[in-house]
Amino acid sequence: FGSSWRGTGSKRLATRPGLSPAPGPVLPPHPYTMLTAVCLFAASLFPSDTLALTVGAGSGVRVASEAKAAAVVASTKALVPKSARPSSSGFVEPMHFDQKLLVCNAYPSTAPATIMKNGKDVLAGVDKAEIGYQQCRYIEAQVQKHDRLDFGLRDVEVEGSFQVGDLPATDAVLLLVLEKHASSSTISFQSFAFPKSASHKEAQLAVINAFSGNSSVPHLKMEDHVSGKEIKTVAKRIEQLSFSRVYSVEAGEYDASIMDTAREGGPTAERELEMRTKRLVNMAQSRNYVLLRTGGGDFQESLVVFPEPDFRSRAQGRAFAACALLIAVGASLLVA
Repeated sequence: FGSSWRGTGSKRLATRPGLSPAPGPVLPPHPYTMLTAVCLFAASLFPSDTLALTVGAGSGVRVASEAKAAAVVASTKALVPKSARPSSSGFVEPMHFDQKLLVCNAYPSTAPATIMKNGKDVLAGVDKAEIGYQQCRYIEAQVQKHDRLDFGLRDVEVEGSFQVGDLPATDAVLLLVLEKHASSSTISFQSFAFPKSASHKEAQLAVINAFSGNSSVPHLKMEDHVSGKEIKTVAKRIEQLSFSRVYSVEAGEYDASIMDTAREGGPTAERELEMRTKRLVNMAQSRNYVLLRTGGGDFQESLVVFPEPDFRSRAQGRAFAACALLIAVGASLLVA
């Protein structure tokens, strides 16, 4: 931004070169004009301080009023608090975004994970001050660029540090996944961001592969969840999703499972894997969800869903619908 204002300037009336305005009739000077000229000549013969005392009452009042106005302005400036004055730092303020931190623990261990931010325990004073294996939690602490997050396993000499880099310039949920390093026992990380969804009719799904064992490149199989009579009448949509991605998904109920066509054992092992890892995912509009492929070592390969489907609310909704139907039937019988 510029630090000064650009003036508009003044416009002069130009004449054509070699031409002069046409002469008009010469008028005699007005008597008051001559008197003013004489007064100005006489005033030039006296010092300026003497002139201020001898010009007349009218000018004296004007000079006094100007001096009084200047004093009022000076006193007003002295009364202006410093907080009301323009700041030397400028008038441009940095934008602040609503960003939340979501941490998921996929490190295969019975020992829960602890978190330190810049040397301070971010979970201190919380009822569950640890994050267990296959658990996800929102962290209240805000993170900024150059922050350092130190993770460790309780009572186990396993640690890992995450340096916060550039953050998205928008409202977002920051997802950080803890996993076992491929070549050591230290903690490594995967980081993703759920951007603010442009559509309020869809959910956002992060599909993360945090399995620490040797395997091929599997996919996530997602299909419409159907039950009861719908199995024979509804054609299910089936999608194969790659891991380490964030997807926009239409709200609804889906069955998710791990699909690995290159697994040893052939089609039988493939079907067994799909049945063993099959999970129900109930996605609502404008919500964020995480699907984690976990396991390794002594821990079986499995699929973790966050947040867990709320079956209780579904049962309550069905009970309410059944109750409303009974009331409607009873009312119709009474009317009849």
